[in-house]
Amino acid sequence: MSKLEEIVAHQSKEIDELNEIVTTQWAEIEAMKKRLKDMDQRLQALRNDHYAAEEENLSVSEIAQRDRPPHY
Repeated sequence: MSKLEEIVAHQSKEIDELNEIVTTQWAEIEAMKKRLKDMDQRLQALRNDHYAAEEENLSVSEIAQRDRPPHY
């Protein structure tokens, strides 16, 4: 019986350690998801600024040419 108790105690310790690892990784993943979302928003803002600045220098036909659908 002592051997079984030792095995159970060891497994319990392993489970606690794995749980701690999973919890830490989950927090890291959530932080990375937030950073990715923030960077995506910044990239979209930069794109919008770029297109706005670009449109100031383009004619209507040049804008239409640039924004045409890919099947043309």
